[in-house]
Amino acid sequence: MEAAFNKAHKQNQRKIMELVEHEDKLNKVYAEKAKAEQKYFSTMKSRDQLQAESRALKQQLAKTTELISKFQETEKSITQKMV
Repeated sequence: MEAAFNKAHKQNQRKIMELVEHEDKLNKVYAEKAKAEQKYFSTMKSRDQLQAESRALKQQLAKTTELISKFQETEKSITQKMV
């Protein structure tokens, strides 16, 4: 009876240790997942900011190009009037 109790007790202790190890691994995986999600969302936020900046710069470039064209036309007009 005592041998059976000791055997069952050892099995229970082993199972408890396995469960603790499993929970530790699970907690590590959850922590890694949280860290990966944080990096992902941070990267997505940076990407969105860069896209917004890119759109703004493209608009600025288009306006600048338009102004340059107008200045060139004005210059041609003035040059033709001078001749």
